[in-house]
Amino acid sequence: MTIENASIIDGIGLDKVTGDLVLFITDRLTWEYPSYHVECLQNKLSAYMNYLGSGQYLEQLPDASGRARIIDLVYEHTPNDYGLEVYETAKIRLQELGVGFMFHDLSTA
Repeated sequence: MTIENASIIDGIGLDKVTGDLVLFITDRLTWEYPSYHVECLQNKLSAYMNYLGSGQYLEQLPDASGRARIIDLVYEHTPNDYGLEVYETAKIRLQELGVGFMFHDLSTA
């Protein structure tokens, strides 16, 4: 399960503190090939948004109805400036669609 496989939700759960629905993305790619990395991220985020829009998550977590939705991306390799810009842009666009987005290093997960 990684960012490269858009057909799989890497992880899903309810945050024990906030109660938010959290979908996890595992990003193990380096930023050596930025266009490929961005393509993988776009495909993964699109699949996650389709998953959320369809309500499929309620089959797994019926208690998630009406809760805030967050996508939590955990990266293995520290992004360069361009990578950080890509993540920040994704955060803004997802917030506009009513979905939170956070990203952080694997060591802080």
